[in-house]
Amino acid sequence: MGSARWNPADWDRYAATTSTKSRDAIFASRGMNSAFDPKTITMRESVDSDVNPQSTPLIVALDVTGSMGTIPEALIKGSLGTFIEEVYSRKPVTDPHLMFMGVGDAFFDRAPLQVTQFEADLRIAEQLAAMFLEGGGGGNNSESYHLPWYFAGLRTKIDSMAKRHKKGYGSR
Repeated sequence: MGSARWNPADWDRYAATTSTKSRDAIFASRGMNSAFDPKTITMRESVDSDVNPQSTPLIVALDVTGSMGTIPEALIKGSLGTFIEEVYSRKPVTDPHLMFMGVGDAFFDRAPLQVTQFEADLRIAEQLAAMFLEGGGGGNNSESYHLPWYFAGLRTKIDSMAKRHKKGYGSR
């Protein structure tokens, strides 16, 4: 994955279609997308390609419980484009490959972890929109932030580490 590059014009067209929609209209999934289910994912890859010869994986873990659903909504309505374009213009890393993880509560939610592919083009926005904003969370006042770390450590293949001994980056 990550074999293409970000195109701001593609993003502008996409964002124009989401900017006036409600969160429920954008995030229409009412269950976990099977492509994002960590139980069925063997490996997610951020590998070098002709258009991204020095790939750097970036993982953004998003809280998809009730109170935090506004963050994925803000990303899909505009700030995702700003984020990616700032990464390209400021160059803190080379050839970014972005992955989103939706984080919930492992004890109470039906979809406590969702994992997109690493992508470097508009497909990342399309995958974000296909995530299930469960809106759950449980009575334990906790989200399961250990799950993204576990997944990243055990189920990712990243050329930045294998070839250049550089870890990727994560945020929540």
